[in-house]
Amino acid sequence: MAALEGEKVVPPEGIPAANEGSLRLFMKMGCPFCTKLAFFLAEAGLLSKVTMIYDHPVVREYVKATNEGKCTFPSLEVEPGVVMRETDDIINKFATENGVDVDSLLGLKYFSTGMLKSFMHLFKDKVASTEGGYPAVTTWIADTVGVRPPEVAEGMALKIE
Repeated sequence: MAALEGEKVVPPEGIPAANEGSLRLFMKMGCPFCTKLAFFLAEAGLLSKVTMIYDHPVVREYVKATNEGKCTFPSLEVEPGVVMRETDDIINKFATENGVDVDSLLGLKYFSTGMLKSFMHLFKDKVASTEGGYPAVTTWIADTVGVRPPEVAEGMALKIE
């Protein structure tokens, strides 16, 4: 669990350190918004700017501790104890800092206006029509498709490599 040091949240030891010169990016397997961000980073040539880390309970507790109890993915640790949660905000941060014109990224545009829109429509429909709603649907996806991160020791998150 993340600890408070003064008013600042201290990252727990169970989360891997960022690679040299990069920021920790917390990603959830199968998440369309994480896929959008990964697509952006790859197409913009910025993958070296992040160390991707799988969603894990220790990661969730840390993100919640830095964001008034809210945890969504993707989440970017901009500095220890400070985590951004909105996909487009993260994309805009990297685009601005690295001189990337997001509108010029045709693959990202293709994904965002096609696959992402289609998936979100189908997902919302499935949630609305399934007893148990969102939790039941995410469990169904994991069980049916097998989208889940590798098994790890309790209290330890893994880098995506």
